[in-house]
Amino acid sequence: MAIRKDSNGGWLADFTIGSQRFRLKATTKALVQERMAETFAKNGKKISRSKGVRYSKDAYCLRQAIRNTHDLRWKHKACCDTAMGYAKSVLAYFGEDRPVASIKFQDIHMMREFFLEKGNKPSTVNYKATTVRCMIKDAEKMGFIDSLPRFPGNLPENNTKERVFSEEEEKAFINYFFRTERPEAAHLFQFLIEEGCRFGESQSLKGRDVDIYKKRVQILKTKNGTPRTIPLTSTAVQAIAPFMPKISTHKVWSYQGEKGYKEFGHMFDVAKARLGLGGDKELTLHCTRHTFATRFTARGFSLVQLMHWGGWKSLQAVQRYAHVDISQLESVAEKIDSECGRMCVPSEWQKNSAINENGGAQWPV
Repeated sequence: MAIRKDSNGGWLADFTIGSQRFRLKATTKALVQERMAETFAKNGKKISRSKGVRYSKDAYCLRQAIRNTHDLRWKHKACCDTAMGYAKSVLAYFGEDRPVASIKFQDIHMMREFFLEKGNKPSTVNYKATTVRCMIKDAEKMGFIDSLPRFPGNLPENNTKERVFSEEEEKAFINYFFRTERPEAAHLFQFLIEEGCRFGESQSLKGRDVDIYKKRVQILKTKNGTPRTIPLTSTAVQAIAPFMPKISTHKVWSYQGEKGYKEFGHMFDVAKARLGLGGDKELTLHCTRHTFATRFTARGFSLVQLMHWGGWKSLQAVQRYAHVDISQLESVAEKIDSECGRMCVPSEWQKNSAINENGGAQWPV
């Protein structure tokens, strides 16, 4: 393993990992050392200072950490844009030149308090704190810090989402997109509600992932990294069929990357305002997924089936998306009455009981 100046005034690292040789170039010694550490980490190894590599812990900052964690964790996942959004919030709070090694327990705690005061929900704050933990853990894995600090536990989350699209609201959004000559937006909106996909998952779909005839779709790029294959409903087939690409390796929908997400999100916000729903802060694009889950359970399907269809990893995670309204509970009571409608109290009480002044039944004396 050697780091030396090359003939052009830059720096060259020449080293091997196992039987594979690597030659890296950079304009500065610090940069070539950083790239060496990245290469070691991506190959499952931790760079060692005992082998003659020198780098400054204070030189490894959040700007570099975000890039590396993006490549190591988020790059090939559907949650990539969301994770990068949280990372940018963290970057804005700490500053991009903040050394990763200087971030301790109290710093993360103060960051959480800051975002809570700004009105972020506890779950959002937890995601941002998790982003910091990921960057610090990756820095330790890559050899940029010697040890991990103690991390605060997650904040309790009490932000179960109750908002769903009514059928009238769903139709109103679809009609608005058609009226404003955005048919693809209308079809994608319908597809999201019908299949329960995350927006990032729908972005990743290619022609070869969709089988119109067998009515199946394979989602390879998921939030948790686990691919899944789910059925297509007839409505979902009608929604996606007009946009199937002629080349199987091409994407289905044109709304791609962070730009596509922002474009579709902007159209959704404009539609909300025009439909008189602009003041409803609980109604977000992600409510399409929540609507799917709520309707799924309302039709009598189990939480286990919902978990597998929607790509949640645990029943605990899926419960926040499944709500039962009072009318559904009343129908359960009616079914119980029809099947077990026998009285279990003494017959003389049934004949002699009276209603007291407060409307309650009294036992006979």
